[in-house]
Order: sequence, then C-alpha cells, then structure tokens
Amino acid sequence: MILKNHEKQYIIIRKLDQSGEHQTDQYICRELNQPGGGTFRIMEIPPDHSSQSMPYLVTLAKNRDFTDFVEFFSDGTSFYVVLKESELPTLEQKLTREACSFREKLDIGKQILKQMILLDMPVFFMAACLDVEHIHVAATGDIAFTYDMSDWYEAEHYEGGAALSQLAAVWEFLFAREMKAGRFPDMADYISRFRTQAVRESLEAYRWYQSIYEEWKDIPEKELMPETLAEKIMTLIQKLKGGMKIAIAVLLVMAAAGYLGYSIWNAARPDAKAEVFREIGTLQLTTEEAETE
Repeated sequence: MILKNHEKQYIIIRKLDQSGEHQTDQYICRELNQPGGGTFRIMEIPPDHSSQSMPYLVTLAKNRDFTDFVEFFSDGTSFYVVLKESELPTLEQKLTREACSFREKLDIGKQILKQMILLDMPVFFMAACLDVEHIHVAATGDIAFTYDMSDWYEAEHYEGGAALSQLAAVWEFLFAREMKAGRFPDMADYISRFRTQAVRESLEAYRWYQSIYEEWKDIPEKELMPETLAEKIMTLIQKLKGGMKIAIAVLLVMAAAGYLGYSIWNAARPDAKAEVFREIGTLQLTTEEAETE
C-alpha cells in the first residue's frame, strides 16, 4: 500500500498494532523513491476527526524547531501526519546489552534533556516519547525519539508537569544500580520533583540536571557501588562508642589470625590432600589432571 501526497509517495512497511478505543492507525513507512532516506511513522486521522485536529496540526507545522515533525497531508478524505522514526537502539536495549559507566549514563541523561530543548518539543510529544522504549541512543551519544501517537485525540489537553513526570521512570531505569545502592541521593531528590509534577518545563528540568551533573561527573565509579561486607562492618564499627569499637576491632583481628593459623596447620598435616580446582567462578579449567598410580 502506498500513501501519496502532492510531492512524495510513502510505501507502508508495516502497520503498528493498536489497542483500546478511539485509536489512530499508525504505519511505519519509507519514501518510495528514497530507499536510503530513513523511516517514518505516519498516523492516519479519519474524516470524522479531521476538523478537530486541523488547528493543532497548523500550530505544529509552524514550529520550525520541531524537526521530528515532517508534514501532514490529505488524500481527500483522511489526514496523514508524518514523523521521523529512529532505527537506533533504544535506551532500554543499550542499558540491557552494555555495561555503561556512571559518567556515560550521566551524559545520556543530559543529552536527552538537551535534545528535547533543541526540538522545542510540544507537550503532547513529550508524553508520546518519554519512555525507555522510545528514547534512542547512538554510539556517539546522540539522542533521537520515536513517538507513540495513540492518544492523539487528547493532544491539546496535555500539561507540562504531567508529561515531564514520565521522566521519573526514565531516570530510575538509567540510574537503577546507583539508586539501589543508595549512593546517588541528589538523583533521588530530582526524581521526586518529577513524581510530584514540580517540574513543568524542559528548560527547568535541564537546569536542575546540570547542577547534579557538575556535582557528580567526577565521582569515582567505586564510590557508587553497593557496600561490600567489609565496608558494612567498618561502618558498623564507626558507629559504636570508643570502648566497644576497640573491643570489636580486637575480636576481628583475633578471628582473622585464628583463621590464618588454621589454614597453615591444615595445609601442613601429613594426610592433607591438595584440592584440584576444575573451575574458578564461571571459568572452566580445561587442562587434564595427570593420572598417577
């Protein structure tokens, strides 16, 4: 099937699955005469909704900064809205497949907000893309978005705080390890601002994030990891009072010395048997043991 306007022809690659009432049909397409020109998402607005959508479409077309919006056209009955569609890995895919450093994740967060500002993204489109499955990350760190247009008929009624509140889940996913370890309190406070819809504009979100970025960008990775058992013991000792702290420290030293002594004695016994290790963790040792009679 081909969708035509007065200049271009879009060939439909597939129709997207839709669920629920009052859903718009959406298609993934390519330009017929531009096979290497990227993909597009085209939403079909049926005749009975064309008139109510027209004022918003005209306003959208005037936003020159929002370059993810390509055009809209009519085939005489329905209207079609054309948006860019990214083929880059999603944020969800990137963090699932790669071990990203803390600094790299900080940079990704900054680029998400920066790109939203550069696009002067309308509120409805914030709500349509602020999800780990609709944010795309290039190998260079550049950000692109795809848009779920299912709620198109509510486009004019979205508010900034409600749309931006979806970023809370994005930050929680992006910094899941650091948040679980309780080592990133500034981000926990930042997320709470989105949960309560205290953040209402992209620029405001960027300014707060920038202050967090400057404060944390040079923090060593090891300081953001979960506490080891040894660190937890040391933290507990530091909380104890003077006499008790010394007593616990002495007991730990004695326990360590006792274990060391036992290990030496056990290895020196006449009937001691050397252990043959066939694996270390997940590493399998392939060298065969020489047999002796």
